[in-house]
Order: sequence, then C-alpha cells, then structure tokens
Amino acid sequence: MVRSELPWRERAALCRQVLLWQPDLVLWAVVGRSSYPSLAGTLRDCPVVVMPAQLATSGLRGTLVDAVQGIQLITGTHLARAHDLSDWQVTQVSPDRYLVEAADLDPWFTRERTDPDVSAKAEHDFGRMLVTTETGDEFGLAY
Repeated sequence: MVRSELPWRERAALCRQVLLWQPDLVLWAVVGRSSYPSLAGTLRDCPVVVMPAQLATSGLRGTLVDAVQGIQLITGTHLARAHDLSDWQVTQVSPDRYLVEAADLDPWFTRERTDPDVSAKAEHDFGRMLVTTETGDEFGLAY
C-alpha cells in the first residue's frame, strides 16, 4: 500500500518500483491515475494496474494495451506495434520487457484527468499497440 499523504512523485516512484520487482513475470502493467482495480486494491491514487479481463482472457495481454498511462511495463511485441515512442523514455528492464515512461509525468499525475491533448498525442505515439476499434477488429475483439 502506498500512503496517500506522500507527495505524488514519491507515490509514483514507489509504484514504479513494483513494476521492476520481477518484470519478466508481467506482460503489461501501468502506474497511473485510473479507475482500474489495482494489484493491492487500495492504491487508487497511484495504482499499479493489472490487465483488463477481456484482453487477459483473449490471450492478447502481451500484444495490446487498453490505455496509455504515464508509466508502463510492456513487452517487445507491444513495442513493435508502437508508432513513435521517441518522446518517451524507453528502458529495457529484462529480456523482452520495457519500461516506458512519459518524459514529463506532471500531466499524468497532477490532474484529476489527463489533458485531452496529452492523451491524444500519447495514443498516437503508442499506435497499434493500443486497443482501438481497428486493432480490436484485427484480433476479433468486440470493442
């Protein structure tokens, strides 16, 4: 559990460390502000998020992500589907696992909702690794 009285940067850093404990066991996880259930169930301000059920049961957890967040752990298959992550910090943390972090985390953690322009650019950057109607159709998902 991350204490809510800690500043957001400290909470995000602690949650980021969770992604790095055993990255080879994770196909996709994020640190961000969201309504997803967290691994611990109590990290609402800075959750480490597990795969949404539809992608997990479809076998696509190592191929697609359902949303862009400020900090993510992804696979090489995800990375190959990206459009352009040159504005992101991408670090290989174990074989076939990459930590992808926004260059500026403020827009991802300091507002109730991420600015629509920031989200739109991130979605463009992540490209075909992101679940959209088009990528859902590609894999036969009902989105």
